[in-house]
Amino acid sequence: MITIKLIGLGLIVLGIVIAVSEYREIQGKTVTLGIASIEVVTDSNGETSRYLWVAWKDLQGNKRWYKSAFSSDFLGYGEGDPVRIDYDRKNPAACGVLSFGYRFGVAWFCMLLGTFLVLLALGYEWGNPWLARHFPVTIH
Repeated sequence: MITIKLIGLGLIVLGIVIAVSEYREIQGKTVTLGIASIEVVTDSNGETSRYLWVAWKDLQGNKRWYKSAFSSDFLGYGEGDPVRIDYDRKNPAACGVLSFGYRFGVAWFCMLLGTFLVLLALGYEWGNPWLARHFPVTIH
């Protein structure tokens, strides 16, 4: 069970590191609203992929685009939805979706999974002694 606890603690630490990194990355950036559109791409095998595209404008009024780096059946946004975008004023191409799921979803998942593994290991470790204390052998 020590291995499960160590893996769990490692995932918790990894989640914290990712969350702090994301938080630091978005500090000081400019936030604007864009409009979502969904690109559906079909490959040669007939498999479809959906990508989030967001049209947005920088402080100078220049139209810019953000495209998700991943495809998904659930992108979190639908066609025409408003999307918060954060970007660096000096380098507007360095932009991203500013939502909890996009920025902290992986960190949150790692921390929750790590917590679950630690609690699972502790439950198994402490469970039998607890049972023995509360339900002692009555016939010898």
